Amino acid sequence: MEGILKELPSQQNIHFSDLAISKALRCNEDYFYFYNFNLPLFYKNFSELRFQPLKKVVINIKNGKDVAKEDYSLSETDHFYITVNNIKKEGFSFDEKIFLDPEKGKSLSKFALRKRDLIVTRSGTVGMCKMFNLNDRKIYIPSGYLIVVEPDESKYDAKFLELYLSSSFGQRYFNVHASGKTQKNISQQEVLSIPIPIIDLNKQKEIIRIVQENIEAKIEKVESKIESLRDIIDDVFVKYGYSTNPRLKRDEKYVLEDRFSNLSKTNWLSARTYLCRFIEDELPLFLRENLRGQYIPFSRYVTKIRSGEYIPKKYYSRDETNFVYLRVNNISSNELNLEEPIFLNDSIGEQYKSIAITEKDLILTRSGTVGKSVIFTKQSDDERIYIPSHHLAAIQFNKLEEALFLKYYIQSSFGSDFFWAFSTGKSQKEITNWSIRKLPIPTIDEKVRKKIVSEIQQREEKSNQDKEEIKKLREEIDNLIYETLEK
Repeated sequence: MEGILKELPSQQNIHFSDLAISKALRCNEDYFYFYNFNLPLFYKNFSELRFQPLKKVVINIKNGKDVAKEDYSLSETDHFYITVNNIKKEGFSFDEKIFLDPEKGKSLSKFALRKRDLIVTRSGTVGMCKMFNLNDRKIYIPSGYLIVVEPDESKYDAKFLELYLSSSFGQRYFNVHASGKTQKNISQQEVLSIPIPIIDLNKQKEIIRIVQENIEAKIEKVESKIESLRDIIDDVFVKYGYSTNPRLKRDEKYVLEDRFSNLSKTNWLSARTYLCRFIEDELPLFLRENLRGQYIPFSRYVTKIRSGEYIPKKYYSRDETNFVYLRVNNISSNELNLEEPIFLNDSIGEQYKSIAITEKDLILTRSGTVGKSVIFTKQSDDERIYIPSHHLAAIQFNKLEEALFLKYYIQSSFGSDFFWAFSTGKSQKEITNWSIRKLPIPTIDEKVRKKIVSEIQQREEKSNQDKEEIKKLREEIDNLIYETLEK
């Protein structure tokens, strides 16, 4: 033993950052299983290939830039701040747009994304990988939760790396290397360590060609048939004679009118130009021409509306419990997304059980992307209790039929603009329950309401089927990549 110790260096540099990549110090079942079963099996399946870490073919890697919310711009500018929310499996998504103040944007222009950069999400849903290929004139500044990789394209094609890192193996690798109790994170070092096959550029381009010709062409064809829910809602309402299309655009310039004489009798007081314009111009015009002056406030349909509660992370549970904490990111455009559930410890869950979501409640996001909504339903064997966060409103109605109709109306173009106008906050928008209650609802005959709901549901279901077809097509990309690698 003494002889062995003497052979060690007299002084060693130990870095705490090394702990995260030590197999011996990672008490994680997935991590253990990956290195003892998944990875050896993967290498065995491709025994004719050699592998190397991604870092061998990377010229540069960097994190994006953190930008304070006060440097965001309320209006559209040339500098787009691209975040994790803009990177999806299916591509770039711009449902949520953040623009930067022109001066701040100029100061960060040297960090802008360049064509064929690889973007990897490093926080939240880690490992989403996309090659940057947008062709508009905007300058895209990556946020701090994104990793930007510049590959050496004399050795590896950026598109091939996107396909490979997005494969089932790539996603498995990122998932097991992500750390964090609730907000998962992955480091640059972990990204650079992923093993990639050593193949020449011609083989890479062959894989790209096969994928593009056999899969991506089909995906583009199916995508062209998908209607957004908002477009479906607006189209159906117009068909039945009730246009939900707003008259004015959010980014149009507007000059505030001199209304100081009316301060004593106004129920709104704000220097936000869009709210002022909405109340002075858009709302009266919409009520008069779109709703023909026949409407009632949202509150008339509501039995009860309540906000959830803020619960600190220290009360989250590592283990699955009977209490699920619902947050904004669990509410998709029209469904409950529980891919990344947060569980609460039993004691805090019992404390807040009284505010739990009940069957047929309409859950409405009142912060961030305001106005997303879903009607809460559970499977018969689901005994868990769902506690809403403070960024959600839970709304009870007299009738389920009314809830279905209002869920769609809320997500129309007018509903979206109404919530946008009455939301406060420069970057993180938030709307009050008081404002939600004021949304004007058209007085439509019950039979017509049912027809509207039925037609929206039918077209929505068709779009959902197309989305499922795209998911299956994307799964075929894996098979094509691996089959080609084996040849």
